[in-house]
Amino acid sequence: MIAESQWLFTEDELLRTPSIIDGLSPDKERENRGKGVNFILQVGIMLKLPQITLATASVFLHRFYMRHSMKGEANQQGFHHYEYVPLILRTSSVRNIQLQAGSLNTFRRTLYCQSVDNSEL
Repeated sequence: MIAESQWLFTEDELLRTPSIIDGLSPDKERENRGKGVNFILQVGIMLKLPQITLATASVFLHRFYMRHSMKGEANQQGFHHYEYVPLILRTSSVRNIQLQAGSLNTFRRTLYCQSVDNSEL
């Protein structure tokens, strides 16, 4: 439950993201996040990725920017909203493959257990 609650934010917390603290306006941050998600969708459609992968990647992008700034410090560049899309898409794809593999393994175990139970009849 604690792991899940770290990603639930109040309205006040949404106005205190690292980008906003570094001086980016809330409107500009929302615009950049929207551009990042739009880019994820465009690239994902061109690559013919599943919807679940694109949705997962969009969530990962928002989570990333709740911990890291788009703006950066004085002598440091921030994280551009397009810069990490390939990594986010790859991570999302791998995560969804792992979930699908886990579901498939559960399905296989269920079939096996049913076949063992039915063999005794």
